[in-house]
Amino acid sequence: MNARLDERVTERMRSARDLHDTLLQSFHGLLPRFQVVQNLLPGRIAEAQQVLEAAVDDAAKAITEARDAVQDLRSSTTVANDLAKAIEVLGEELRAHQTSAGGAATDFSVRVGGTAQHLHPMLRDEIYRIAAEAVRNAFHHARSRQIEVEPV
Repeated sequence: MNARLDERVTERMRSARDLHDTLLQSFHGLLPRFQVVQNLLPGRIAEAQQVLEAAVDDAAKAITEARDAVQDLRSSTTVANDLAKAIEVLGEELRAHQTSAGGAATDFSVRVGGTAQHLHPMLRDEIYRIAAEAVRNAFHHARSRQIEVEPV
């Protein structure tokens, strides 16, 4: 029981660090840019607008990162006990977010062969977190037209 408690505390500390590294640093980086905009107004409107547009784009990215981090905190495949389904749901959510933001829809699929194996919930959740990070990276950085997840 103590080992499980230690694992959960460690996971919460990791999550807190992730939130700090993404959300808080992103917003701290925005504050000076808003100050620059304030200093440029009213005399240098074109420059202020450029700085403001870049800051708004970065704020949107920070919100996406924060949403992903919070989703990680909430996510557990133990409810449905279906790792493949949990990854598929995440991919569809990312795809929907992508299209709602005006991007081209990425084809996303999860292919599973064989029969599902029972995994310890902690192990299953850790596999999900690793796979989810890979899927998020594929959506956010690869600019792929097609993403396939296939366990080997």
